[in-house]
Amino acid sequence: MRTITSTLVALAVISTASADLKSDINTMNTAVTKAFMKKDFVAVEKAMKAGLAPGFKYVEAGKTQTFDEMFQGVKGGLGALSKITNAKAVTSNLKIKGNSATGTTTHTIEAIMVMDKKPHKMVMVGTSKDEFKKFGKDWKMTVMTWGSQTMTLDGKPMGPAMSGSRPPKK
Repeated sequence: MRTITSTLVALAVISTASADLKSDINTMNTAVTKAFMKKDFVAVEKAMKAGLAPGFKYVEAGKTQTFDEMFQGVKGGLGALSKITNAKAVTSNLKIKGNSATGTTTHTIEAIMVMDKKPHKMVMVGTSKDEFKKFGKDWKMTVMTWGSQTMTLDGKPMGPAMSGSRPPKK
């Protein structure tokens, strides 16, 4: 189930290009989400790559990955879900200092998973700390660090072993 975390991460990889960075981030999150809901790998990858800086890093549980490594997990996570019923990513606490910015993104996904030939409702909520850098007029994400997450299956908490998630290293 670790790939579900990677799938959720896809919702937050975004691009911006105007003075209102937060609004642009949330607008792009919506575009990524639409492709994500359709399980359109090509559109998800295109939307994500548009918002990434060269050398983008994804960090989870102390392990750093490239975009390509992370996106393999995204594809696996999408494949594990029978149907995505709701997905969103909202960035808040945005702080801009010169040509750098940081923000916190809350990621939510609701989906149907089939296990033991039975459909189950899975809900996952997680947070990431996102770092951005301005390149000319465009803001690009340089680092996404996955933080905490909770996951339920049919309303009951799922443990880290079942969800594939580990608590972040401190």
